Amino acid sequence: MANTKEWKTLLNIVPMPAFAVEQGVVIGVNRESLKANLPVGSQVKHLLLNGGQEYETMEEGSLCLTISVGGCPQEAAMCRFKDNIDLFLLDQEIKRENFRMMALAAQKLREPLNTIMGAMDHLLPELNLDEAPFLQNDVACINRAAYQILRLVGNMSDAAGYLSKENANREKTEVGSFFEQIFEKATMLIERKKIKVTFKSLAHDVVCYIDRQKMERAVYNLLANALRFTPEGGTIRCWLTADRKQVMLHIHDFGEGLADEVRDTLFTRYLREPAIEDNRYGLGLGLLLVRQIASLHGGTILIRPDQEGTVAVLSMERKELEHSGLRSPVMEMDYAGGWDHSLLELSGELPISFYSFGRDW
Repeated sequence: MANTKEWKTLLNIVPMPAFAVEQGVVIGVNRESLKANLPVGSQVKHLLLNGGQEYETMEEGSLCLTISVGGCPQEAAMCRFKDNIDLFLLDQEIKRENFRMMALAAQKLREPLNTIMGAMDHLLPELNLDEAPFLQNDVACINRAAYQILRLVGNMSDAAGYLSKENANREKTEVGSFFEQIFEKATMLIERKKIKVTFKSLAHDVVCYIDRQKMERAVYNLLANALRFTPEGGTIRCWLTADRKQVMLHIHDFGEGLADEVRDTLFTRYLREPAIEDNRYGLGLGLLLVRQIASLHGGTILIRPDQEGTVAVLSMERKELEHSGLRSPVMEMDYAGGWDHSLLELSGELPISFYSFGRDW
């Protein structure tokens, strides 16, 4: 993580409202934060609307939470430096038009992409791959590429939801069984890549109100991130914990860990200028999606370094909803358009062979 000199420099150059905190007190703000009435000397605990528990107990890493700015809720990303200085970066209004354009482009891309994938589904059975086995790999490459594009288009489209603070379609769900089903399918796929995945559920049933499709996407995004940094023969350990207020999903990869220059702006990488870098970090839209989903569920996302690898902790609230507003699951459109969710969300990490025609996972 950065040192004191670096956080002061970063505070002054970031284009969004930002402020620094030491021992719970705001010690520095940039020009944009002054416009938002965040004076030096403010007690940060009085600003926190969501994520206070995680903030108080974290030792190092990056955390997404909700704070009050001028009496209005505001999403923020926070990173902790080695000298226990916390830097808060607030979402900025200036980027909204970028997200709208991204969502519009995704909308225009989705229809022809679905047409291509549908046509492939009809054409592939007509190919006699037994007589032309050399085509098998080419077909798998095309199939996987289509899944990868569809996943990217989905992430681009969801940027609009991030802006509009769209409501979650939350249903009463026993979370242990829900997550077990996700990890059962994911484990079957990932372990064929010679990476071991373990999952430990809760010792007793716990019920939360969650949007099942959104939460599934959040889990797959975190798993995909863990896969990118886990070498063949490695392990990803996943488990659930709970207290009276929250349920937490932990995903621990034992890979090489995140680069220092990435940790400090982990949740705002979608704002960066294009640059040549390690392509495992992607566009940053996946973590944007995860932090949106966590916020919709009254929770947060914390990513911290460990002695070995990296740990991601996704939390969600435990409470009865005052206004259910719940719809039947059949009324919600499948975000994957009917395509296999796990093959879609892990398409950037799974081997080409998984996308061979005729495979039934």
